[in-house]
Amino acid sequence: MKQLFKTGNKKFIVKDVPAPSVGDGEILIEVKNSLISSGTETIGLKGDRKSAGGAITKKVSELKKASSYIADKGYEEFLRKLKSRDNIASASGYSVSGIVINKGKNIIDFEIGDRVAAAGSGIAGHAEVVSVPKNLVTKLPDPVDFVEASFTTVGSIALQGVRQANVQLGENAVVIGLGLIGLLTVQILKASGCRVFGIDLNRERVDFAKSLGMDYGFVEGEDAVVDNIKSLTSQAGADSVLICAATPSSEPANQALQIARKKGKVVIVGLVGMDLIRGPFYMKELDFTISCSYGPGRYDANYEEKGIDYPIGYVRWTENRNMQAFLWMLSQKMIDVKALISGYYDIENSVQAFQQIISKSKQTIAVVLNYPNSDVDRKLLKKTTGSTSVQKIEKNKEINFAVLGAGGFASRTHLPLIHKLKDTNLLAVATKTGKSAQKIADDFGANYCSTDYSEILNDNSVDCVIIASRHNLHFPMAIDSLKHKKHILLEKPMGIFSEEVESLEKLASESKVVFAVGYNRRYSPLAVEAKKILSRENSPMIINYRVNAGVIPIEHWTQQKDIGGGRIIGEGCHFFDLMNFFIESEVESISADYINVDNQSVIAKDNVVTTIKYKNGSIGNLIYTSISSTKQSKEYIEVHSNGKSIIIDDFTKLKLFGFSRKDIELKKQNKGHEEQMIEFIKKVKGQKSELITINESTLAAKISIFVDSLLNFNKNLKQ
Repeated sequence: MKQLFKTGNKKFIVKDVPAPSVGDGEILIEVKNSLISSGTETIGLKGDRKSAGGAITKKVSELKKASSYIADKGYEEFLRKLKSRDNIASASGYSVSGIVINKGKNIIDFEIGDRVAAAGSGIAGHAEVVSVPKNLVTKLPDPVDFVEASFTTVGSIALQGVRQANVQLGENAVVIGLGLIGLLTVQILKASGCRVFGIDLNRERVDFAKSLGMDYGFVEGEDAVVDNIKSLTSQAGADSVLICAATPSSEPANQALQIARKKGKVVIVGLVGMDLIRGPFYMKELDFTISCSYGPGRYDANYEEKGIDYPIGYVRWTENRNMQAFLWMLSQKMIDVKALISGYYDIENSVQAFQQIISKSKQTIAVVLNYPNSDVDRKLLKKTTGSTSVQKIEKNKEINFAVLGAGGFASRTHLPLIHKLKDTNLLAVATKTGKSAQKIADDFGANYCSTDYSEILNDNSVDCVIIASRHNLHFPMAIDSLKHKKHILLEKPMGIFSEEVESLEKLASESKVVFAVGYNRRYSPLAVEAKKILSRENSPMIINYRVNAGVIPIEHWTQQKDIGGGRIIGEGCHFFDLMNFFIESEVESISADYINVDNQSVIAKDNVVTTIKYKNGSIGNLIYTSISSTKQSKEYIEVHSNGKSIIIDDFTKLKLFGFSRKDIELKKQNKGHEEQMIEFIKKVKGQKSELITINESTLAAKISIFVDSLLNFNKNLKQ
């Protein structure tokens, strides 16, 4: 399918990308129209206004960053990164209309064939097909056509601003900034029974707003704005002022303070400077409010992604209910959106639309994109792009990799390594969205990409898969990969439930493929050196492993039990594995507990002490905390044995106490990712390898799941 993107060089491109897969709680939509907002979607693209000195400072900063990156990653990786700036950086668009062509599990309010509007930045983008969570989709009333419905998201932003102003019939309302959202706000205020005033820098915009029903309009810099509004309101001033402008200047906000009456309201809808003058704010006791996008639910993952609605008795106007209300206003002809349209373009020519907007060749308010392709079954739903007809390469020459779940972590670690190492070829990548799949494929030179990983597993040219998806998908992806006889490097965790780990252990052991979990720290040069030294002691040891984990918000997916498993399962397994690696003994007992907290910003289970007693007499102690100072290193490991001690400080320094050998300090941190990959490749080729065994991988996973259960048990006791 075709989709419009921004590149890293701040340009627009249209690319053929895989169609998205429909997830649970999502609705797959064949897009008929999408709206380009001439303001929001071109922020940062209309020229850099930095002074000569500022431009020089920026260049110097960029050169310093480039030099640092080359020193850390190497010149070849720097060139690859530089070249990738011409590729996809982000999806554009956030307001579409179309027809439902498929739906995920638990969708009962929509049927295939329904006409709908959809919202969501990066979700409801300029693409032939989009997959959108149900709370960001609403049905169209019969009188509303697809062109009108494509305005629903932007209209809801304007509507939410008016709701924040809480206007009453007959009140005086001022709109500062008569762009797309400002003009919609004018019409909504008129429909609410207000007397509406408008302010803009452009006379043409002011006159146009009057044609839409605005009562009075003024040109900033030409008219005596404050005096005129006071004169027209019997010197009282405006009941409400809604700022819909987009500028770093604080002038619109301070002007609003001058215009508003005593105890009036000022609502920020646009993006403006906030360096406010205290005098009028204080003397008038003004209410000053910022309107958040298109209503309650915005930026709440539970609402937007999981589909958990707010009860109408407690939250009357949510994102979705604002969308419904705006569509109803369209159906009643209270708002004229077609008058705002400055042009129509097919998706293939959408780059020209942005060129028109940026060049300011004419006053552009809104542009609507058309999607004329109706060959949905054959073309739009194709989930793979690129060439899959790759000749099978003999394994003693080159290994074909596919990366399933090629997100941020894989992009920073596995993908650059495949690009760097000899005897490896990146054949395919799979992610949930066509945008991310195509971006990764372009950035790292994959032969093809897909939004359906099963299509990659069916490709006999794929030798190995790296699974780096969200944690809840590790188990099903690994099982499917085993069934297709692919060698597997599975990122941690092995699974988020004990049943998953046990099942995977059994199937992997019975399979003839190479299977390993990405516990990379045991491959770090400093960990390997420490292991060599400790192996000569032949004595029980005590390990104290402190992890300064940092804060991850409770709403983040890694904290969700059914998706990420929590931080002990999701990350703690790393540290348990390294202690197992050093001690090399069966586990005898485990104890664990977490701190008591009354601070909502601190998550108790992110602050844990776990003690493992091993059968050889050794003890491993893990302190995992999110409340440590950010000035400390992340990982600090002390190993004590036989009157001697070893310290590994964040995998950059190895300090030895009681040994005749010298300390080691690396030029840069090395946690063993590359060494792990090399051992994996050796194993796949049938060469001698130090790759972690299935039993070793399973032990760390079982410990982390057991510790998590202990913490849950302790929590129940404390309650």
